[in-house]
Amino acid sequence: MLHDLYGFSQKTCLSTEKKHLTAKKRHLSIAFAANIICTYLRSSKSIDI
Repeated sequence: MLHDLYGFSQKTCLSTEKKHLTAKKRHLSIAFAANIICTYLRSSKSIDI
């Protein structure tokens, strides 16, 4: 289940990054927070495995 959750989070992260690229000036803080979450997920996955 944790792996599925990570896969879902990664897909969400990629879609969020695309939205951030198309709307850089809008929702900048939300995209920034999502970027931090993505970075945390990547680092936590590397630690878990």
